[in-house]
Order: sequence, then structure tokens, then C-alpha cells
Amino acid sequence: MEIRWKVPDREVLEGVYPEGKPPFHPFPTVTEVVYAGFCPRAAYHYFLHALDPFRPWGRREMWDGERYHNLICLLEQRMAEGGKVTWQEVEGLGVELFGPNWKGLKPNVQDWWKKVRPARGIRKGEELFFELWVAGKVEVEGISGLFLRGKVDEIDKTKKVIVERTTKDKETALAQLKDFQLWLQRKILEGVEDGDRPREFRGEDFGRYRMILETPEEIVPVREKPEYLNRLKWALKWIQAIATERDLQSTWRQVFDASCRECSPREKKKGCELPRICFQRGFAHPPKEIRGKMRAELAPSWRSLRWEIMWEHDLHEYRLAMLSPEELEERGVACSASVVERSPSLRGLEVEVELPSPERAAEVEVEARLSKGIQVLLYGTLKMGVREKGRVVEVQGNRIKMFFEGVVSQRLPGRILFVSTPSAVIFTGEEPIYLEKGTQRDVYLYTTRGRGGEKRTVKEVGEFALLEAIFGTKGVVKG
Repeated sequence: MEIRWKVPDREVLEGVYPEGKPPFHPFPTVTEVVYAGFCPRAAYHYFLHALDPFRPWGRREMWDGERYHNLICLLEQRMAEGGKVTWQEVEGLGVELFGPNWKGLKPNVQDWWKKVRPARGIRKGEELFFELWVAGKVEVEGISGLFLRGKVDEIDKTKKVIVERTTKDKETALAQLKDFQLWLQRKILEGVEDGDRPREFRGEDFGRYRMILETPEEIVPVREKPEYLNRLKWALKWIQAIATERDLQSTWRQVFDASCRECSPREKKKGCELPRICFQRGFAHPPKEIRGKMRAELAPSWRSLRWEIMWEHDLHEYRLAMLSPEELEERGVACSASVVERSPSLRGLEVEVELPSPERAAEVEVEARLSKGIQVLLYGTLKMGVREKGRVVEVQGNRIKMFFEGVVSQRLPGRILFVSTPSAVIFTGEEPIYLEKGTQRDVYLYTTRGRGGEKRTVKEVGEFALLEAIFGTKGVVKG
């Protein structure tokens, strides 16, 4: 199976986007490819309904993995700097950083301390890099034109190791294709040319780096397998169909048929958090025919919102990957700033920077307000570096103070690059993409509402009567 990925041509990259179906395929993240490779229905729910198949929906535990990763990175960084770290200090850090959430994190951190830390053996002077964004063209057999982006949890340059870290046990992590995810990340790293890498990584052969999946209890070596390439092609096929096909009913039927072979109400797929979405109860109210009509009429809005996200976000990422830094600055997509002062702390990193003019500083402040933050390249290049969303603390003339919460990498060069948010690229004044994603999710979840019993239905009779009037044949009766 040959996969041809369409990327924006020069005219699209340099122009203001029109409406309608984009003439290019998405710029997928590694995570999105993993979702599509895991299950077509999971990809359908993610791309069109903004539902994450691996996050426990509506539960606070969804943030524990991020907290765990940040603490482990901080501990490893201190070890590499030569500091001795005791378990008592770890507990103190956990309480100080996470407060009441430390209780839930402690068992995983304890396991890592006893079982994984000795095996990793971090020593003074080792070069460790955390949370590096990587983006670029991926060259693999049978696929042409593909661009991917993703965040690498850790690169141990000294030991030549790429690390993917998770709080899940080995069985669940492999079921959620963490090994496939790690392979994709290495493929992107291999494709980043020397000139697009930070100075510390020029000349490195990432194809020779070992890959390890790190759970709290063990280190799992990952080796390249032929099935990874087949899974990548399978995933890209579904992303193309879901994100770009006009006939969503036909696409859904294909998705449904393919996913039913591996997942059913009696035997649900391990690692998935969407069974209650995929296998919903048949509520009596509103009637089945009303619910079906609701979805049929609302489905085009999900597709339109996905296209808006591709125009706003994916096109922005293509520009960052395909245009030169000079072209980005000329277009106002990015601007450089000199670092005046930085103040790292346990809570994060405060940076004061100087921009070319007070007017440009004011523009950055406005962009930050529009999207609740602004992306900044703290280290490296746009194709391989630390990109974080920062909060503007203060603006004085052409100087800006910004705060980056939880940044674990303290490597900061003499200059940083502000990368404008997608909303700044859109000259028609479109809102940031989290609004579109929120609308996708809210509209879909509303179509799943219903009641089985008469008692509870009576309390919400107004809502169901309105739905029947809009999508059925009943009229609205005045009370």
C-alpha cells in the first residue's frame, strides 16, 4: 500500500486561508498516529469529537502522568548535576510541588526510586535533555511527503538512549502502543538535518540510539519491528479518511466495521477509555429516530470544525516546518528576542526578554491574551527544541517578563524565539483552536444524552420536547 501525503504548496503557505476543505492532509502528531493505529473508532472520536481514547474522561488522575514525569526529570537533572538525592528529599519535593496530589503519586515514584533509578544509573556530567519537540519529514518505505511532530520525553545523549516514560504498567503501556510511539519519535529524529538541530545534537546518529519504555517498575527495551511500518500505513489511511472525506456516513461505516473486529461490548479493547462512548445505552428518550437525525444533521459541523482546525493549527505547523526562520519573521509568524534575565525555580521558569520595539512587545502581549499564552522556543530550533507555552507577567516598553510553569529543562541560549499562536497567523480573526475542539466535544456529547426511565425524563421533559420539535415532527406546545 503506497501512501501519498499532501502538504500545502507555496501559494497556500504564503496566503490567507479560504474556507472549505483544505487542499492538504493534516500535520499529525505522533500521539494522533498512535490513536489511529490503536483503533479507527478511537481516531474518529478524537479527530471529529475531540475525545481522547487514553485519558480517563472526567477524572483528576489524567494529570498524574504529567506530574510524575516532571518530578522524575527534576530528580534525574539533579543527579546529572552531581547532587546527592535522598528519598526524604524526594518526599519533600513531592509535597512542596504537588500538595495533596502527592499521596496519589507517591507509590509510582517509590517504585521508580527502588527499581528503575538503580538500573538507569544517572551519573554526574551526563547530558540529559527533556521534553524536546521534534518535527519534520519522515522518510520510510511506501510513504511519501509525510510530516510528523511529537514530544520526546527524554534523550540521554551520554548513553545514547531515547526514553518514553509512563505511569502505566508494562502490559497497558504496550496495549496503548507506547513502543510504536517511541519508534515514530526516533524516525522523526533521524530525519532532522544537522542544520535544523541544536548544536549539541549535530552529527548524532539517532538510528543507533537505543529505545527504552520506562514504567515505574521496570525498563522495557524496544526494538524496531516490521509491524510498526504496517501500523503506520494503517493509521495514516484512517487519518486521511476521517479528516478529509466529505461523506462522513460512509467513513463511519468503514470505521465501525474495522473496529468491530477487535472490540465489542463483551470484549473491550485493553487500554481504551472510550467504551461507554462507543457502546452507548439505547435510551427511550429522546426516541432512537430523533437521536439518529440529530447526529446526521450535526455531523457536518464536526467535519467543518476539523477543517477549521487544519486551516488554523496544521497549516501553522506546516509553515514552521517548511519555511525558513527569515520567512517566518517576515510574515510575522515568529520574532526573535534577547534574554535579559532568567530565574529558574521549582515552580517553573521566569524569563525577562527584550524585543525589537515596544510595538512588537505589545503585539506579543495581545497574542498571549487571545490564546491564554504564547509559544516560545526556549532552546534549540523549531524542528528540534523546547517549545513551551508561557504566561505574560509584565510588559514594560520593549521588555516582557514571562513565566513557564513546570519547565524541567533549564538549558537556555542567549536568544529565544517567540512563535506566534495559530490565531495570530489567521488574519480573519479566528479564535484559538481549543474553542473549536470544545465545540466538537460538546456537540457530540449532547447527542449522547438521554433517559431510560419515565421518572427522570419527566423532570427534563422540556429539553426532550424541544429536541423532538427540532429534529422530529412534534410541535412546541405553549405552557
